[in-house]
Amino acid sequence: MALHGTPNDLLQNLDPIALCFFIPMLDLIVYPLLRKYKIDFDPVTRIFMGFMFASISMAYACVLQHYIYNSPPNSIHVWIQAPAYVLVALSEAFVIITGLELAFTQAPKNLRSVISALFWLTIAVAAAICTALGPVSQDPYLVWMYGAVGIAGFIAGWAFYACFYKGRKKRSLGDEIIIDGTVTN
Repeated sequence: MALHGTPNDLLQNLDPIALCFFIPMLDLIVYPLLRKYKIDFDPVTRIFMGFMFASISMAYACVLQHYIYNSPPNSIHVWIQAPAYVLVALSEAFVIITGLELAFTQAPKNLRSVISALFWLTIAVAAAICTALGPVSQDPYLVWMYGAVGIAGFIAGWAFYACFYKGRKKRSLGDEIIIDGTVTN
């Protein structure tokens, strides 16, 4: 890829930079605006949207990697990867922040730290899966890896939504129960 003076590790830092932008934007602008217009963007839908943004990011990375393989060396600008990092950050803003919010608000007071730790354990399992995918995270398998991860995220997002859609409760801001964790067939 053509760097054009861009440091190699700058793109990896787009994710945390974008998170610093997306989290306040969602919290201070988007969610209040949706509430103002009586649109219930509940936690289940937020997490589902996070899965969808992650899937879109992987699909973008898959297509981009295909073009990289079929282009002459150094003909594609490195910044064309930026949307993939930004979409991953947006998905994290939906999934991780909402997951921590649920872990804190749904747990009994004496179990909040345990539930939060279990939530972070799922993040650790995801990191372990990424480490396990290391052998296929190299040329010429990147297109297949990005495509497979995108499809898996898409299926997982819909499975999550199917499991918790009927169990979610309409709530007002003062209600304590947000999700009833029963799975209905």
